[in-house]
Amino acid sequence: RHVVTENARVIATARALEGGDTGALAEIFRASHRSLRDDFAVSIPELDAMAEAALASPGCLAARMTGAGFGGSIVALVRAEDQTRFLETVAAGYWARTTRTGECFISRVAGGARRESIVA
Repeated sequence: RHVVTENARVIATARALEGGDTGALAEIFRASHRSLRDDFAVSIPELDAMAEAALASPGCLAARMTGAGFGGSIVALVRAEDQTRFLETVAAGYWARTTRTGECFISRVAGGARRESIVA
């Protein structure tokens, strides 16, 4: 169930990004996180808490679990101008939910995987 519904969410995410519909991203990511937690059963309470803390933080457009699960991480799409406040708020929110300290990293969008010609 997760794999089939996730494929549809990937297409919906691409369309939302291409169309500049950032409002749709939050619900798509929430649905993905719920599916990873409930249908695929690979989330843990700490990942759920981090995603909740991220979604409640300034500038967060969307957040969900990512990676292998069982102690993986979340990815959050955050407006660049809010990144400092986001980091502070998500850390405090995670602590309030878990009494644990999480780590946050800022990364930027890259070109992604692509095929290139190799000239010998």
